[in-house]
Amino acid sequence: MKEVLEQAEKAAVLAHKNADPDALASAVLASKLLGCWGIRSCIFLPEGLSKASKRIAERHGLGVDQCSIEDVHGSDALVVVDSGSLSQLGDAGGLARGKPLIVIDHHSTNNILENADAALYDPNAGSTTELALAALLEECCSIDRDTAILALHGILHDTRRLARPGTFTLYVLEALRIEGITVEATIDVQQDKTPDLGERVARVKGLSRMKADRACRDLIVCVTHIGSYEGSVARAMLDVGCDIAVVVVDRREGYRIAVRASKNAQAKGITADWVASYLAGKYGGEGGGHKAAAMLHAPHFKPAPEDAASEIARTLPGRIGRACNGVEH
Repeated sequence: MKEVLEQAEKAAVLAHKNADPDALASAVLASKLLGCWGIRSCIFLPEGLSKASKRIAERHGLGVDQCSIEDVHGSDALVVVDSGSLSQLGDAGGLARGKPLIVIDHHSTNNILENADAALYDPNAGSTTELALAALLEECCSIDRDTAILALHGILHDTRRLARPGTFTLYVLEALRIEGITVEATIDVQQDKTPDLGERVARVKGLSRMKADRACRDLIVCVTHIGSYEGSVARAMLDVGCDIAVVVVDRREGYRIAVRASKNAQAKGITADWVASYLAGKYGGEGGGHKAAAMLHAPHFKPAPEDAASEIARTLPGRIGRACNGVEH
């Protein structure tokens, strides 16, 4: 990767919208890696940090200097982390052509790789953080304590507190242990998920608006719409018995659609990233993610939120049913 940036003096690190702890940590680690190579960098986070990332930053007093879209324009190169499609990068997505581009990612599908000059990509990794951390440790040998704590949060978040470890998870955890950072040092913040009033209201509204139907005999497909907290609402839908949860959120640049899939659905080959890709193909936009969780950005899908949710609820169960029967999967 270093060779791609030989002529670069400054670079921008880009992560996906509403950056979760894995996106935040991998962006910071990528910025540190660039520093090891003598390249100045800034971090561009469209829509800022997610609730979970803000909580981690506040608890540990971690500051992240974010840069503007003008800084991205003025950079010599781009490093995209934890993002599977250009639409996830907001206003910076259109800039990922014409500049040297490096991708660091672990999503099962990635549409940015075809534009990349170099990539550190492994869909079997538990998190993007562990890929970035492995590269940083190889180049720089050690990291400061704040960065190590943030890295552990990124790993714990995307591996669901180590329930889904990946290729490099144990290696980087051992490296962090040597640095004196253990799971116990951060697990309290990971567990501190008491929802505030706004999140609780969103869950109730989301569930009250939910439309449900069956597919593949025993899969329950659920769709709703909400103004925010789509990830929390989707998890609540799984908790009450849904196998596929789809949450439509209206944004200035178009709809953002969160998808979650239960283990029952995944066992039948119906994964969250598959659902997101299907919806992207049907309604326009780009979607992708993991088997259990995925995201779609649909800027050209124009109905009112309740109509958008109704349209998806009407068509998705049938498409899933055909997939279960081996038709057009």
